[in-house]
Amino acid sequence: LNLPNIYDFLTYHKNNGGISAKKKFSYYKKFINPNCIYDANFLENQFRSVVKKKLEKYGYDFFFDKIDKGKDFIFHIISGVFKKEIFNFLKNKKIDKFFNQGLILGGENSKRKNFEILLNKYQVKPLCYLGDSYNDFLIAQYFKIDFYFISQWTESQNWQDWTTKKKVSTYHNLTKFFNDNFNI
Repeated sequence: LNLPNIYDFLTYHKNNGGISAKKKFSYYKKFINPNCIYDANFLENQFRSVVKKKLEKYGYDFFFDKIDKGKDFIFHIISGVFKKEIFNFLKNKKIDKFFNQGLILGGENSKRKNFEILLNKYQVKPLCYLGDSYNDFLIAQYFKIDFYFISQWTESQNWQDWTTKKKVSTYHNLTKFFNDNFNI
């Protein structure tokens, strides 16, 4: 795709990590390139295709290979990606068994709305949030949830500045997070 003003969009994308692709491409159509011949849904689908290829290339973090069956972790996923895509990814990577007890809430709702569902409807606590964007951090603050930044996942260019300024615990990947906090 040849998209005019793509650098403006990439800046918006990197500065607004954690919001859904649908919102990002709606923003592109409305504010960056209102004359774009592609509709937001088409652009979103193209984006999802790129994300899928990236996940297939880099795979999942190998911490799942290290989890002791005796540990009592329940993993939940809240993502801007649609639930069906999350299930397919987990199944393809053969890690879906780690999410059998947890909830998977996708881009059908905003992350904030999904946290409201997780906390209010399902009353999930205690809880910590592993995220990769400033928006994720703000959501964790709003709900008073412990937040840990995973740098391997981020597309944010200035993450070191704000994580340092806000004194956010950062980890390169899930393996490092679990090794440091749970001796896995």
